[in-house]
Amino acid sequence: MIIEEDGLLSHQEEFVNYFDKRYVALVAGYGSGKTYAFCAKGILLASLNPGHRGALLEPTNAMAADVLIPDFTQMLEDLGIPYSYRQSPYPSFKLYFHDGVSEVLIRSAENYKRLAGLNLAWWGVDECDTISHQLAKKMWRMLVSRLRDGKAPVKQGFTTSTPEGYSILHEYFVVEQQDAALNGKKPLDRHIIHASTYDNPHLDEDFIPDLLEQYPGNLIIGYLLGKFTNLLTGNVYDSFNREQNGTTLTIDDFDDGEWLSDIHIGVDFNVNKTCGICHIIDDDGNPWAINEITGQKNTEALIDSIIKEYPKRRIYVYPDASGRSEHTNASATDIKLLSKHFQVKAPKKNPPVRDRVNCMNAMFKNGEGEVRYMVNTRLCPKYTTALETQGYTDQGKPDKAHDQDHPPDASGYLIHNKFPIRRGRGGKIMLSNH
Repeated sequence: MIIEEDGLLSHQEEFVNYFDKRYVALVAGYGSGKTYAFCAKGILLASLNPGHRGALLEPTNAMAADVLIPDFTQMLEDLGIPYSYRQSPYPSFKLYFHDGVSEVLIRSAENYKRLAGLNLAWWGVDECDTISHQLAKKMWRMLVSRLRDGKAPVKQGFTTSTPEGYSILHEYFVVEQQDAALNGKKPLDRHIIHASTYDNPHLDEDFIPDLLEQYPGNLIIGYLLGKFTNLLTGNVYDSFNREQNGTTLTIDDFDDGEWLSDIHIGVDFNVNKTCGICHIIDDDGNPWAINEITGQKNTEALIDSIIKEYPKRRIYVYPDASGRSEHTNASATDIKLLSKHFQVKAPKKNPPVRDRVNCMNAMFKNGEGEVRYMVNTRLCPKYTTALETQGYTDQGKPDKAHDQDHPPDASGYLIHNKFPIRRGRGGKIMLSNH
């Protein structure tokens, strides 16, 4: 059978033969053999579930016709597996094994609803990350609900894909898995395998040099190394990593029973998007983001939310200095409003964006490998997502077009105030600790 065939790369073999979890993903660079592994996995699952039905999906009908069906047919013939193929009303194969017949449906993500009502023993989705996030989530929910036939432990849903930014596979196999760990829940029944284009020694010698020539560095991380990255531009907060900087600690972990810890809140002003990222400063002077208050209508709404959340705490706020300006629809500035309730730490003007970003990145992890800034990714989900996904524009400025800038900006005002960059002798850049 396929698992005994010579020529499988190590990551392909791991993926094809992995059955410890109900859902498994192979996320890999171009030319790493994903399609071969995809077809091999489908054939193996079909052989292990005779008398049952499985499904293979491509993002579009055209990809199913042009890529999947020819490659799947070729692999069946190479392996000497008898089969029959039916084109209409929808494509499907029947594979004939010694102990029974398995049916393999060929479908597309764009027509995933055609699987409604079917019972499947297994299924696979090719290039899942190229499907729009909204459509992929709907398709995935449908497929999960259909996985109700076949034999355990080989009743499985699987996917292969080149990573396309922080999309559905990152959310499903990384974010939700880590959220479960942070919530003290058992690990989810999911497993992800990463592979690089470099892992495939059979590629034409010009393949990798051509990729390196065509794509900028941030795309190479995804398209060559098979790692999740911001594909549009480089990440603004590229020192942040949810595994490295993630924590399960909450505000209660910093109280000593007699003294309630002070709350330090970075604030960003925006109509209907005013937000505050709430921090504790530990005994060593390091910041911990332990909560977020986002999507507030205005400053007054943010104040009410803070007071409700922390009625007995001493609160320091570090706002956007632009809040000093008068608004045409307000009788007081935003900073004056905050000053009525909290201790405000605001400079006369905002620091340069570059300095603020550099402060954040240095706190997440500096050049010496020191990690000083932790984030509760469960209690700060929007802040975490923004740190992972905000990129730069073509003009080299942090992108503000996708509403990912507000939470990091809010924290940036606090971090720059408490840990500003200072330049020592010879212009050496260092962090100061107030």
